Amino acid sequence: MSEPVLIAPDAVTLIAQIIDRAPNGPLLHLRGQDAHGNIAATLSQAGIPTNEAIVYTQNAIPLAPHALRLLQSRLPVILPVFSARSARLFFAAARDNAAITVAALSGAVAAAIPPDTATRIVVSPTADAAGMLATVRSLLMEPASA
Repeated sequence: MSEPVLIAPDAVTLIAQIIDRAPNGPLLHLRGQDAHGNIAATLSQAGIPTNEAIVYTQNAIPLAPHALRLLQSRLPVILPVFSARSARLFFAAARDNAAITVAALSGAVAAAIPPDTATRIVVSPTADAAGMLATVRSLLMEPASA
């Protein structure tokens, strides 16, 4: 029987869950080139030998012209943000829009949003696509402000 999958909203919680389970190592952390927290080193220091492999890269790309026009229009926007890095990149490119409601994947993502850049930040109830979808649906169903 296989071990249950661990799902955590952030690296700190995931590390704590793994340490709590005290698995027989070694473990392998598959991650992106840009990652928050140093999971492999932290687990190894805690006595759980862990290696890591970078298995993907997310290349930063500029916002599309139609996205910039929409943001400049001051129309309300619901923005799903899945990572702290994405939050930093987006808000560096899209300044001065007071009508952005952010659906953040986790508290760590929400914390990366610069102050006074979003009208509202709502954190997903779970740090996964299903939680994000539920958050965006909930925001879309809210009555429009007067």
